Amino acid sequence: MLPLVELVRVALYGSQSYTSAQRGCSSLDASQTWVHPTALVLTVYGDTQRILGEAFGPHGTEVLPNDADNFAGVAELLCVADYLLAVTRVEDFDGRPVRRIVFDIPENTYGIANGWVSGLAQGMAGQVLLAAHLETGDGKYLRAARELRNLFFVPVTSGGVRVEISPQQVWYEEYAKPGTRPPLVLNGHLLALDFLYWMSRVDADDETTALFDSGIRAAVAMIDRYSGPAWSYYDQRRNLATGKYHAFHVRQLRRYEMHDDSGSLRAARKRMQWQQFVPLGVLQRLFTQPSRLLIFLTGMFFMLYVMLFFVVRQLRRRRGQ
Repeated sequence: MLPLVELVRVALYGSQSYTSAQRGCSSLDASQTWVHPTALVLTVYGDTQRILGEAFGPHGTEVLPNDADNFAGVAELLCVADYLLAVTRVEDFDGRPVRRIVFDIPENTYGIANGWVSGLAQGMAGQVLLAAHLETGDGKYLRAARELRNLFFVPVTSGGVRVEISPQQVWYEEYAKPGTRPPLVLNGHLLALDFLYWMSRVDADDETTALFDSGIRAAVAMIDRYSGPAWSYYDQRRNLATGKYHAFHVRQLRRYEMHDDSGSLRAARKRMQWQQFVPLGVLQRLFTQPSRLLIFLTGMFFMLYVMLFFVVRQLRRRRGQ
């Protein structure tokens, strides 16, 4: 059964491309030509993290605790890994074999048409392939993980996910397509780094280490731009994070502050953590960047509050009689 919030979202916005993927790889209809890759990968996230963690130890704070507690089984994980191999193809970029996960849906938030790629999706899929390699010893999964990693060398302007902040600082974009200004989504960049971290454990080489270190330096250099006075920003288009993503930022920064000797990520995490106790950003978002889902949930809470107020008042009146 889909989570309650997801059911509300479907009721408000209609059926989404990721709902079929959430049911799992073995439940996919053979007639479906495309399913949401990130949603599919999340169905085996718990198994992926278990296998990687057992081999190399945990990577700090778990950033997706709800998904990490769900285990679909090794057979399902291998089903997802084989699906990823089947629906992607290898291309040549400057002499490197590159495997791209291409989104066959538009990204309406940023006005991106079909055919975009994502550092987040590359990374999440790459972790599944690394886990499949560790579980089976089959080299095809490791080769495919390397090919997914190679897109991190390709600039957005050339069809990749790489955004150079400076010569030593590189951002891995979640919503990338030539001709579109990269929004620089924080959670997507940090999730992409998760893959590079595990890749450096499973298949260590200087190139992967350089990609990871450049991504850490970019996060450290940019983090103050995401830490607003009342709430965190989802991206560099000044879109405020939802409550879910603000909490996600806190968990991600807790994980990555151990890779930052400057203390910048830790300081930003502490600011965002305090903001959770006084969530003024929710009110700010309601008035400056409202969505139908946020308005619906706010209305529901308001109605419950009003009902509770009248019930309490009636009880007081009866006691006074």
